[in-house]
Amino acid sequence: MALELRAPRQIESAVTVTLSYRGTYASDLRPDLTIAVPPEGRATLALDSGVWQLRIDDPRFESVAQDVRVEANGAGAQVLELRPRQDARTLRRFTLAWSGVGAVGVVVGASLLGVGQGRWSTNLAGPIERCQAGDPLYSVQACEAAVASAGTLRTAGAAVLGVGTGSLVGGLVARVAEPRQRRVGWIVTASLGGLMSIGGAVALGLGAQRFDRATDGMAWTNDERRNIGQIGVTHTVGGAFLGLGGGLLASSVTGLLLDRGGRFLVAAGPQVRLGGASLVLEGRF
Repeated sequence: MALELRAPRQIESAVTVTLSYRGTYASDLRPDLTIAVPPEGRATLALDSGVWQLRIDDPRFESVAQDVRVEANGAGAQVLELRPRQDARTLRRFTLAWSGVGAVGVVVGASLLGVGQGRWSTNLAGPIERCQAGDPLYSVQACEAAVASAGTLRTAGAAVLGVGTGSLVGGLVARVAEPRQRRVGWIVTASLGGLMSIGGAVALGLGAQRFDRATDGMAWTNDERRNIGQIGVTHTVGGAFLGLGGGLLASSVTGLLLDRGGRFLVAAGPQVRLGGASLVLEGRF
């Protein structure tokens, strides 16, 4: 039976493949065969029946050490594809791009979250007498509007912080050397991102609805402020989970779409600069 070795594209120089016969008996010994796959990327071997161990140790291709069973009456040729090793520079660019976006998101989100939390605490913990019905300066409606504005800023900060964290995690998955493990990692993070996005969106919507019902503009009491505080936590946590899920989903899905067969056909990475942002694509089109 013939064994055909194929590379997915033409290579610059030959690839050395070592074949070792794995006999049934200890006395059945044969010397190893060393075959060179030519630059055309294809070689056909005629092997005796039995089990052969195929080994490839070339920096351009994934290391291979697997057994190949050759049948005595097998028809046709058995085809084995050589898998190119992932370009480390492409993976590094992908990681740096998403990690950079993640770092910017973490810094900006943490800043917005801190400012929003400060305003939230100041407006929610002020004297009750400050917000009285009929006061033209500090009416109940004005106090509730100030709290709502602070809560929106805090939730926005939590969402941006979540996006940054999710982008950072998705980018770091690209550092996994084994293509199959890398894709499994992106599938897991994409699945978690989808679930977090759905849960965050639900919590965000529920928090907004409950806040609208709680702020009727009629009274400003300790019980009402305590209820608003609890609702605000739900709203902010929902924003954080929505952002985290979105960041995980965007970075992971991008990796899955670009990483085909253990090799990036196209390298893509977001770039952030003063005055704007862009998505850069590199590869063979």
